[in-house]
Amino acid sequence: MRGSGILDCVVSTIQSDVQDLSLLAENQEKNYEQIVTRCKQLQTHLVLLEHASMMNVANREHIVCSDLVPCLISQIKNLRDWIFDTEKKEKVSPFVDNLQAALPVIINLSNLNSAVCESFGERGGIEIVMDLISKLDSFPQQKAFDIQIMGLGLITNIIEHNKSNRIKMRNIQVSSDVNGVEYLARLYVTKMEKKEKSSFEKNETEMNVTGSYSAVLLGILAKDSENREIILEELGVEGEEKSFAGLICNIAEFLAYQNRAGLLPKDTYESLKEIVDNLISHQTVLKASQSSQGSSQ
Repeated sequence: MRGSGILDCVVSTIQSDVQDLSLLAENQEKNYEQIVTRCKQLQTHLVLLEHASMMNVANREHIVCSDLVPCLISQIKNLRDWIFDTEKKEKVSPFVDNLQAALPVIINLSNLNSAVCESFGERGGIEIVMDLISKLDSFPQQKAFDIQIMGLGLITNIIEHNKSNRIKMRNIQVSSDVNGVEYLARLYVTKMEKKEKSSFEKNETEMNVTGSYSAVLLGILAKDSENREIILEELGVEGEEKSFAGLICNIAEFLAYQNRAGLLPKDTYESLKEIVDNLISHQTVLKASQSSQGSSQ
């Protein structure tokens, strides 16, 4: 695709579609039919781009150099606004379909690409995605889970190797009194409370998957001491010492299952293993501190 010029043509078409959609959005009610038509056209090209960027590093770098990322962030913001502002649920579906096509492209482009992750954070992308994740009631029930998992996966890419984006997670307000780190910790706790006790092999439910994705995100956020304090506070059980043990077990279980199933590329396996190892180190320091405090009393 790249050598033949097709990739450049697809990228250019997407940029043109997003620009036109932004203009049509100025009067969404009047231009609804036109918006839906252009969204369907855009969706086709986004799917092509997802496949072109999935396993091809050279294609990803070429797309990033075309300055497409700001355009995609703009489209995701537009889609969020249209979804949240559309009163009739039956009219939301084309926008959700388009969102499901746009998110995987940014997930591919942000994979181990520091420039994309930095740009995404600077342009408000984290706030937009967290807003989507926290308002799943706005989506058709059968598609809410997909949006949530894609959103969590994208945030994982964006914050894993970027400390300033992890700081943003701590500073953004998901609701009036809950920041991004607190929200993810509460999401994890909620899913784990509802999770059935059977193993991944027997019952890989939506609760298991969402809980595991949010656990991985918390493991990444725990790289920073300020986030560790927030996470421990949210995971704490009254009357018990604060601990990362449950989080460690959940990520380790998820890692083992995914690895046995052959679903993890080597670099992803190493990243997840590093997250577990870091949490074990933090847990060791935490237990030593708690033992020291207990002895002094």
